Amino acid sequence: SRAAFVWALFEAWLAAGAPPKASWCMQAVGLLGDDDCARRLTALARKWPGENAAARAQSALDALLNIGTDTALININLLAEKSRFPAFAAAARERIDTIALSRGLTTDELADRLVPTLGLDEDGADVLDTGTRTYRIVFDANLLPVLRDASGAVLPDLPRPGKNDDKQKTKTAKARLTALRKDARASAALHLSRIERAMCTGRAIGADVFLDRYARHPWMRHLAERLVWGVAESAVASPVASPVTFRVAEDDTPGPTATKIDIGPKSLRSPTAGD
Repeated sequence: SRAAFVWALFEAWLAAGAPPKASWCMQAVGLLGDDDCARRLTALARKWPGENAAARAQSALDALLNIGTDTALININLLAEKSRFPAFAAAARERIDTIALSRGLTTDELADRLVPTLGLDEDGADVLDTGTRTYRIVFDANLLPVLRDASGAVLPDLPRPGKNDDKQKTKTAKARLTALRKDARASAALHLSRIERAMCTGRAIGADVFLDRYARHPWMRHLAERLVWGVAESAVASPVASPVTFRVAEDDTPGPTATKIDIGPKSLRSPTAGD
């Protein structure tokens, strides 16, 4: 209720023309807002530099910083990476750099740790219930959520509700899918470019971070499964030069000619000719 109240206060401030003397209304969102407020504020801040509201956009970055959740920090990082306004992107990057420095990390090392679970289960999926039917959320080749029904068929969206479906459950399921799509699209764009950059530079990722934030992570495992990884002999060695390669298996089946490495909820296996 605090978050709903403070967002209503913020919207009233915007409707009044966002008077500078009452700019504390935005910072109140930073103090009392939640992840949903962070997403909505990011969507507004992304447009403000192009609407002659650059100062307001930078104040939004401070509000996101005060919300302080992983979702809020992920959105600051997204603005730093994807904003088409150089000054605003630089301001977002400055805040990310400050957070990274305070934690003794590089910005890429911080980004390795700032990955959302998106509310997914340990298998990297979720179930939507409409009352009479259930659908399992899975991810396509673009890392965007699609649905699989009880028969295994893949659906691009929730079907129209049937006469026996629960209206409230259907509404909740639709809202969940919509929010997941927004978060997955933003996260995929950010992390795909980051991993591409890591491949180009040969940046090594610590084993503990890899296991926790890639191989075993509900969301990032979908990305990890699509890549072949290399083992570096030391933190400064290039994974590209290492003769030992592996991939995160989609299940616990190692494949006909693969070597299986058990890591708990997931397994790793050496790549085969068909990979």
